[in-house]
Amino acid sequence: MSYGIEGTRSGGGFLIDSDTTSTEYLTVLEASTCEAGSTVDNLAGDLIFAKPFNTSSSTQNRVIFDTLQTANKVKFLYKVFYIRLQKAQSIAVPGNAGTYGIQIKNAGGVVIFDSRTATSGAKILSVVNGTTYYQRPQPNSLAALSPTSPQTSLGSRTTIIHAGSPTNVYVSCSSGYYVTGSVPIVLGGFYYDYANNRILTEGFVDLTNVPSGSVEFWFHNWADVMTGELIA
Repeated sequence: MSYGIEGTRSGGGFLIDSDTTSTEYLTVLEASTCEAGSTVDNLAGDLIFAKPFNTSSSTQNRVIFDTLQTANKVKFLYKVFYIRLQKAQSIAVPGNAGTYGIQIKNAGGVVIFDSRTATSGAKILSVVNGTTYYQRPQPNSLAALSPTSPQTSLGSRTTIIHAGSPTNVYVSCSSGYYVTGSVPIVLGGFYYDYANNRILTEGFVDLTNVPSGSVEFWFHNWADVMTGELIA
């Protein structure tokens, strides 16, 4: 027995399978820009994705963010485009939306999609497990010992989380941290390598200016990463 609709759009734009009680649909609550040093709300159940605003900048072609120091918000070091996704059942139907449209329920009777709340959507391209990649400094970063070329691996681990044109690709901002100043820190960041059509991870603790000497720490086993596209 089917409890709703399952369908596909040309190119794989959407798929809503309502035959299980666990099925949920995420809709775009916001799609905008966030200025450097500013924040985006990150409430319970939200998913925040971002991509660089300044694609031609040698320093700002990255997504560096902090989810630890400001409760229920994501703070971005550089200006970004962002989208905020939320479960469809958590979004109130606008008062002027009328009574017509498409509503889909899962097998448990929960409304998982309502066309009156969805003006755009997001297509998930990939999910990269946090145990499969390393984070390293990338060119023109905050690190004093920034490399001159993109770093794509360390031993058997990769830093590549997307291969292909990154122009319309957003990365999930679920767990990140940064500090500027004499001891710069970046954890969970992303470097958009437009010249080579890929997105690389970035992370380090730079102790170059600490009296004990020049040391950089690299990291792995970080959060899982999703990549996606905004579908207007």
